[in-house]
Amino acid sequence: MALDSAYDMADKIDTLLDEQLNFAFNDKLGYLTQCPTNIGTGMRASLMLHLPSLKESGAMGKISSSLSKLGLAIRGMYGEGTEPKGAIYQLSNQVTLGISEQEAINNLRDIAYQLVTQERTARETLAKNINIQDRVYRSYGILQYAKLLNNEECMQLLSNVRFGVEAGFFSEMDISKINRLLIEIQPATLMKNIGKKLTPQERDRIRAELVRTALMQPQVPSSHRLEE
Repeated sequence: MALDSAYDMADKIDTLLDEQLNFAFNDKLGYLTQCPTNIGTGMRASLMLHLPSLKESGAMGKISSSLSKLGLAIRGMYGEGTEPKGAIYQLSNQVTLGISEQEAINNLRDIAYQLVTQERTARETLAKNINIQDRVYRSYGILQYAKLLNNEECMQLLSNVRFGVEAGFFSEMDISKINRLLIEIQPATLMKNIGKKLTPQERDRIRAELVRTALMQPQVPSSHRLEE
């Protein structure tokens, strides 16, 4: 949610570029971009949100429709035309004309907080469902022992475990560990860290080994969850 600091950094870089480049600008329309839908501020701000509960409850279709009326778009983690993997969504401003950069950021932040609140409310209900609890613990077991994990499967399993951590299923699991794994298991990141190009099966093997190592320390299940 560090939108202001991210914008401040981008604004400073933009100012430096403006000293050396001739940006296409119109007094009425603002910045003239390659795509007409981005004219005006030319700024796209976005946040990555993990919304497994809202996805599971079937609310994302209605939410997406409502957001478009508010000048925002929600897509998969890689932006336009992509499906969400592991219930990770990219929320961004869609309107760039007629509003200032700060107005776009404030609107994005306000809507993001509303989605977070809805997610937490839906999570409280889902966390009591024995089928959801079973899915979380099965996912954790697979991640601890699997020898091969493709990217899509691993994303979904980590998403399930992340839901469990946030719901209090594990008393000693660090959420930052799951967040880090969600980045480190990506194909390009794996190959960058290894330092060479890998075949799909090599990536699946290294990905599984990476996750197993990260989750090697036993986690203590929350007893109250097991009793429900």
